[in-house]
Amino acid sequence: MQVACTWEAIAKALQDVTPRQAAAGFEIQVAAGTLPQSDQRDTLSELGHLDWKRNVLVVPRDGWGSVTMSGEARLRRLHRVTFARFNGDFVALTDCSGSNWAQSKLAHGLRIYAQELDVRDCNVYEAVVERADIGDQDPFVYAANGSGSLGECLWEGCYSAPVYRRLGSRAHLDTFQMFGRAPYRGLTLRDTVLFGSHNAALQLGGTVPGDPGLGTPFLTLENTLLTSQRVAAATRYPMPAGAEAPTLDQAINGAGEPHQLHASDSLVAGTMYTTKWGEVENSYVSSERSTQTNTAQSGSWTFRADLADMTADDLDQLAPRPSDSYLAQVWR
Repeated sequence: MQVACTWEAIAKALQDVTPRQAAAGFEIQVAAGTLPQSDQRDTLSELGHLDWKRNVLVVPRDGWGSVTMSGEARLRRLHRVTFARFNGDFVALTDCSGSNWAQSKLAHGLRIYAQELDVRDCNVYEAVVERADIGDQDPFVYAANGSGSLGECLWEGCYSAPVYRRLGSRAHLDTFQMFGRAPYRGLTLRDTVLFGSHNAALQLGGTVPGDPGLGTPFLTLENTLLTSQRVAAATRYPMPAGAEAPTLDQAINGAGEPHQLHASDSLVAGTMYTTKWGEVENSYVSSERSTQTNTAQSGSWTFRADLADMTADDLDQLAPRPSDSYLAQVWR
């Protein structure tokens, strides 16, 4: 189905999808143009159904780069819907189980929230924040900030540049932050690159009292690269004028749930907060002290001094910069 480039047209198309259409595979193609920021609290809300057999796909009709979202896109209670190849500023998915956001270049980031509902299987594939900035907001967030819990979500193929703290600011900046008043866990970062913001690349937070998921995986790193802001500045994102130099060389902060943190085929260029890991396989860290303070039940972190001294060329070999031309090739 082809629709006009408006949020209203997308909402109407999703409202009209039948369970039979969803089960057969249904695609909504949005005409080229700009989706304006909505003046409502939610850009889209109460659409899709958890009992659909397959996700409904919403994509630009003319491919990646043909539809841009203006301002914030706030999606609430969208179930079994996948948005792919929309570019824009910022996206928030709140209480959206079974939904995905994919292949999207964003200026300021993406957040998954559990607020009033328990959220599961809300996934992000290849979300890219390519430009470093001076700011006061974390690019990626995974949070249970209401009464609903959050778990069993995958972020795959994602990339974020650092956020630098403005001189005189007291902002606590992490490139990817996990937090919540309600239980949150079950996050997998796969094939993902996060350059450290002023505090860290990845903030784990910790467990919440009464979490029924205690003893199940809190965080899993798979083939993922995390750097401190010092490494980010030295290799790809020079510190801009007006930014405060980082005082920490921290890539991971927060304890998560000890023994429920897992890593395989991953690299950490920077230090790690002291905690205990479950299984660690073929994974390396540039801080020798972190190998001693972050022991694992199975396997171990291995010290690699060269990670702290990577050059721009070294980094290009590990993680090519996702320029528009690069993305046009992989998302065509």
